[in-house]
Amino acid sequence: MVATSLHSKGFLKKNYSNAMSNIKDLKSRGSMVLHGEDATMMSVDEFFKDMRFDRIVFNFPCADWFKKKSWENQISLHQKLVRLFLKNAKKLLLEEGEIHISHK
Repeated sequence: MVATSLHSKGFLKKNYSNAMSNIKDLKSRGSMVLHGEDATMMSVDEFFKDMRFDRIVFNFPCADWFKKKSWENQISLHQKLVRLFLKNAKKLLLEEGEIHISHK
């Protein structure tokens, strides 16, 4: 399993109290944990160029940090994120692979 995060390890440590224990747990189970990965650009990342996955799970980050933007603009930004993620993710799938999107 490969787990990725858009944010740096330092950002996660500072902002999420369980981040370091979660990362440690993932690694202890044999997972690779990568930071600074943009889910809309992974298919062009050199690291992933020869990888294909049977499952890709995206924990949709409800972008509530756009509070100063109009509701319509926020919806548009969310839709764009999902579109770009799906376009990118399908390039990393095995033929019978699946994409899952979760939301809190």
